[in-house]
Amino acid sequence: MPLTTAYMALGSNQGDRMQHLRSALRLLQQAGDLIVSQVSPAYENRAIGMGPAENFFNAVVEVSTSLSAEALLARGLQVEDRLGRVRTGSWAPRTMDVDLLLYGATTLQTERLHLPHPRITERDFVLCPWLQIAPQLELHGRPLAAWVAALPQVDLRQLEERICCEPSVCIIAAVAENQVIGRAGQLPWSIAEDWSLFMRKTRGGTLLMGRQTFSQILQEPGWAEDRDYIVITSQPESVSRYGMRSAATVDAAMDLARQSDQPIWICGGEAIYRQALAWADQLHLTQVHAEVDGDRYFPDWSETFKRELGCARSQDDKYSYTFKILER
Repeated sequence: MPLTTAYMALGSNQGDRMQHLRSALRLLQQAGDLIVSQVSPAYENRAIGMGPAENFFNAVVEVSTSLSAEALLARGLQVEDRLGRVRTGSWAPRTMDVDLLLYGATTLQTERLHLPHPRITERDFVLCPWLQIAPQLELHGRPLAAWVAALPQVDLRQLEERICCEPSVCIIAAVAENQVIGRAGQLPWSIAEDWSLFMRKTRGGTLLMGRQTFSQILQEPGWAEDRDYIVITSQPESVSRYGMRSAATVDAAMDLARQSDQPIWICGGEAIYRQALAWADQLHLTQVHAEVDGDRYFPDWSETFKRELGCARSQDDKYSYTFKILER
């Protein structure tokens, strides 16, 4: 069955606060059955009711997971423990605080877990970062933007330093067991969950792709929202009517992409993937567990990307597949 989209709040006001946030992301993923799909900017927030304590660094993270809500809560508590949280009281400083805010459409109230998390509609340090990664989300029947607008006060400072330390270049691809990625200029499958995750991961990034790949993107809803494109083609007139930038070579496209401070996503096709494999930092792979007919192939990545940062297995009515994040 498809993965569940959940949202978790991270906070730290002891020690190296930014490093604690980064470590929490790594620890959430490394135990398996979960991948981080979006991370908000970090905000500095006053530490209320804690006396002369350091300000908090806060963020919200979106995850895609096969874990139950209770198991995801347990994962968060394990991360807190691994990062040295000392549980001395609810209004005490802490190296790490991980709260489960929302788990799909689940409504739950038990001794250990309330969903949606209580009081989040009153907390600027949750709502403001959350809105940045989920602008279309509704909570209790109202858009997040409406909850933010209703806050009596917002007393936060958005930090310039990124939590995620995004690598400069990521490859993102869906690949069959026999390395097929395309057939006759089209994807050999239609996996809705893969497209959804692609759109969430690449939000706010610059996407590099060939003309055929771009023609496929045009068929999908929401393709133009909150992302930039550079199409690698010798026929710039074929994409100029969409207002997209183009470049004749991968190197020229990279030069254009590096002029902004956005993460760069390499999206295909085959020749572009082969060139990018030599210098990309991460591979975001959807491994489709099937052998399919095709005429375009992904290069052998096994000797390049050996370290797995996170994975989660899922399936639809036709295919099973595993989402993986790998780095050199």
